[in-house]
Amino acid sequence: MNTKQQLSEALDQALLDAIKNGQTVLDAEGNPVKISPTAKMLEVAIKRLSQLGITCEITSGGRQAEIIKELKERGMKFRALPAVSTESDIFQ
Repeated sequence: MNTKQQLSEALDQALLDAIKNGQTVLDAEGNPVKISPTAKMLEVAIKRLSQLGITCEITSGGRQAEIIKELKERGMKFRALPAVSTESDIFQ
């Protein structure tokens, strides 16, 4: 495995660990506390998946469709969204 592959593998592993297990940070008193993945961590993970060419089709009734619906109800505007498939969500 060359250096580029090793870096990619290490990055992916660190990102996966942060998403699955959260991250340990220091609170105001300097004590270590475990936090859930932040929005920024999730954004980085999404960008990494995109870099790797991994995409997910949004299906009606699926988690992604529910997130979009909730965001729309809260007033978020979307420019162009892909059509929602009528197939069942493979991630349910």
